[in-house]
This record gives sequence, C-alpha cells and structure tokens, in this order.
Amino acid sequence: MPIAINGSGTITGVSVGGLPDGIVDTDMIAAAAVTAPKRGAGAILQVVSTTKTDTFSSNSDSFTDLTGLSVTITPTSTSSKILFIASLCYGCSADSYASGRLVRDSTPLGVAPAAGSRTVCGFSMQMNLNANNKLYSLSYQYLDSPNTTSATTYKLQGRTYSGDSRSFCINQTQIDNDVNFHHRGESRVIAMEVAA
Repeated sequence: MPIAINGSGTITGVSVGGLPDGIVDTDMIAAAAVTAPKRGAGAILQVVSTTKTDTFSSNSDSFTDLTGLSVTITPTSTSSKILFIASLCYGCSADSYASGRLVRDSTPLGVAPAAGSRTVCGFSMQMNLNANNKLYSLSYQYLDSPNTTSATTYKLQGRTYSGDSRSFCINQTQIDNDVNFHHRGESRVIAMEVAA
C-alpha cells in the first residue's frame, strides 16, 4: 500500500516499524498517552504521602492507630502492588518497649504467625535504660498486593504492654521538657503504586 496524505493531513500506508529510529520524540507524545501497560512492570504509577509534624503518645496495651500516620491510595489496576514506606521518630518510657504494625483498612499486614501468647507485630520500638530523654528513628517497608481498584487506606498502629504503666510516643522524647537536648522530629508514610 503506497503512503498517502489525504486532505485532512492524515497519513496512511505506513507499516509498523516504518518510521526511522528517533523520529518520534517526547514532544510528539500527547500528555497522559503512555498507558500503564506501555510503562511496563515495575513502573511507579502514582505516589501519595502523609507527613506528621505534631506529636502522639499512648499507654494502650492494645494496638492503637498512630494518628496522622495513614495514607489512602486508589490503585489503577487489580494487579498493581503497593509499596508502603514509613519513617518514624519515636520515644518510649525508660527501659521500655512497644510494638508496631501496618494495617490495610482493617487487615494487619506483615505480622508473624500466631505463637502462643506472644505479640505478633511488624516492627518493634525499644529504648535502653534511662533513655526516656532520647528520640530514636526507624524505617519500615512492606510490598502489598491489595487486588483492588478501590480506595485503600494504609495506617500504622502501636501498642505497649500491660503491667508496665509505660508509654510510647511519636515525634517527641518521653520526657518532653523545653530544653535543647529533648528532641522533636517528624514522621512520614508513603504509598507507591507499582505496575505488575
């Protein structure tokens, strides 16, 4: 079929692969024209994040939402994966410990299998003796397969342990006095949709 240009400027007769290499550049691609399948597996399709700058504390011995550390993302495909990343600043009572976990909507993720009366969690927060005036940090990652295109919320929860009368806190030291060696920090959570 010969190449032809009709009256409206449409070109016909060009076979697949018929254009020379490099003739189509970035400027010729329409905005949002590259679909998820064309980007390929492993492409980051969207990123949402939440940064917490205020403080939080709890002495609950049940898993409790860490307020301000949740993020909602709506996957574009049921085959997509969600990479969740958290960066936490935390403090605890002296010689104490707390546990944390990730929850998708109401489902805990990345926790160990049940083992007697042991607490199953995704990560731990622990302090050394007399460390209640120190701020610690941790990072946490989890790759999830939610199998949905509905809005999905990922949140962090934490708990301490009964009988301690101890507590943990986010973005501050346990003893939060107004002196320069008692620190404040910020924490954040990020959710990234990854093409399958």
